[in-house]
Parts: sequence; structure tokens; C-alpha cells
Amino acid sequence: YISRDLRRQQTGVYDEAEIIDTRAEFFTEILGYLLVRRRTHREGAPTPNFTFRQSRFDYFAAVARDHIASDEAFNRMSATHLTANIGSLVPEGKGIDETVVAIAQETGLVKLNEDGTWSFIHRSFLDYFLALSLATAQSNKQISRLLTLLNKSPLRYEEGFYLACGLMASRSWPRLPELLKQLGDNAFVGSHYPRACLEAQAYSVPDFADRIRFYCARWKREKTDKQLLHDLVSVLIDYERSCRVLGRGAEVSFAGQLW
Repeated sequence: YISRDLRRQQTGVYDEAEIIDTRAEFFTEILGYLLVRRRTHREGAPTPNFTFRQSRFDYFAAVARDHIASDEAFNRMSATHLTANIGSLVPEGKGIDETVVAIAQETGLVKLNEDGTWSFIHRSFLDYFLALSLATAQSNKQISRLLTLLNKSPLRYEEGFYLACGLMASRSWPRLPELLKQLGDNAFVGSHYPRACLEAQAYSVPDFADRIRFYCARWKREKTDKQLLHDLVSVLIDYERSCRVLGRGAEVSFAGQLW
């Protein structure tokens, strides 16, 4: 992970519009090409408008959301999810099944398996589109529900949740600080806090340093959660780099907390 501030120092580029600063934003850029611009380049089609672009993002987000909420094996989606959400993407004179196949071929994002199920060609794409459906929390109730899903099915929701934090940061989502606060205070899913802050580059949220100290102390006390240690090391190193670029002193450090 490379923070926006470190990227500025390395590239000399200070225009924020030119810097992809979170993993989620990187995926947004890649998928923007696969869903929209690739069609223009390959077929010489006119550049589509925003509605066309958004409808394709919304389609795959709905497919990912419904699949993850089901009891299907991970990334083995029934055709029903792809046909039920196709909606306005079906051109006049074409059938639903034909449109699903055409979008699959055009974007290259999903493939048909021999058993009749569908899969994203890589799980990271599934996680990203799931994140699109998660990064919309508007109220404490919705935040609580999101954390419940993370606690109930971490293997299905974890990576999508992290990417959702990055999306919220990229969009300056006003509820992100509250989401991170509730995450850090939650006894069941709080260990996800360091990675969530890393994905969102959220080092200026209230009590960031205190919560990182808490989870560092917890790891040193228990020394059983290797993933928590990995996430703490990653977020502390990135946080210190960002502070150096900005000419600020770091409130917490890798050496001070984990060395």
C-alpha cells in the first residue's frame, strides 16, 4: 500500500485527481476500463454516458450482493443472480440470457462454468462489487448491520468490507469516521480496525492512535492472531511514512508499539 502523501513525494505529482490513493480506487479505475472504455476501444463504439457506466457497475454490484447473501459456494453463482438483475441493460430485440452472455464476453469479468454456475474470473472482482453494495451506510442502524454481517460471515464479507472502507474514503463519505469508531469499539470485529484504516488511509480520524495502541497491546498480550499482527505492522509503517511526507510527528510507531 502506498499512501497518497508518499505517492506525491515519489512522483512529484500534486494534483489529487492524478493520484490513485486507495486499493479500492485502483479497482475503480481498472473496472471502469473493463466495463466501459474497453467496449469503446474494441468496437469503436461512441463513448458511453454516465448512466450507461453506472448501470453496469450497479448490475455487477447487485449480482455480487445477492450471491454473497445466499448460501451458494463462494464465487459459484447461479444464473438466476445474473438474469434477475439485468434490468434495463437488455437491448431492444434481445433476450435476457443473450444479454448476460454478451456482457460476460464484452467485459471479461465473469465466466460460465461447466456445471452451469457463473464465476468472476478473480475473487477480487467479486469483493470489489460487493464493496459497492456495502459502501452506502447512511445511519447507525445500517453501520450496525454491516458490522453484524462482517461478524457473522467474515470469509464472505471481509475483503469486500475493506474495499468498502476505501471506497468511502475516496468518495469522502461522511459516515466513514463513525463506521471506523464503531468498528474499533466492537469486541467481535474490532480486530479489523487496523486494516480498515489502512485501506481508507484514515489516519486523521478521532482516536486513531489510541485504538492502534490498544490493538498493539492486545496482540502483545495474546500473541495468537497473526493476521492482526500483519495488519498492525502494515498500518503503522504506512502511517509513519505519511507523517514524514507531511512533516508531522507520528503519534504511534512500529518501533514504539511492536518492536
